[in-house]
Amino acid sequence: MRRCASTRPIRTSTRSASTSGFRAASTARKARNTVVHGLSTVPARVHREFVERGRRAFEEQSWGKPDHGTHAEMIAEWDERVATELAKIAARAQLLCDTYVALIDLGDGSIHTEYFYRKRDDVRTS
Repeated sequence: MRRCASTRPIRTSTRSASTSGFRAASTARKARNTVVHGLSTVPARVHREFVERGRRAFEEQSWGKPDHGTHAEMIAEWDERVATELAKIAARAQLLCDTYVALIDLGDGSIHTEYFYRKRDDVRTS
């Protein structure tokens, strides 16, 4: 059986169209994989950068900018801040306790005053 001459160009054009379509799909797939891989590795790269910065800072015993001093100086400064804040909290707590004591004394004084006035005027509360 002989093939018809008119079908041969159609098959060739169909095959070349299919091949070019598959190539385009393959190229698009590779581009998509590259983009997805690049995006999915961004968090890992950022994490690695943080770890490397922390490691360098630990080795140099300095966190932050160099003008902040060494790690020990930063810790000492932080401890001073904490001590200052704790002293403020203790002062406020003492002020609150003193205020409550004064209020209780004031209430006690008013109760005694009322008691003596009622006793003097012989007022009964029943």
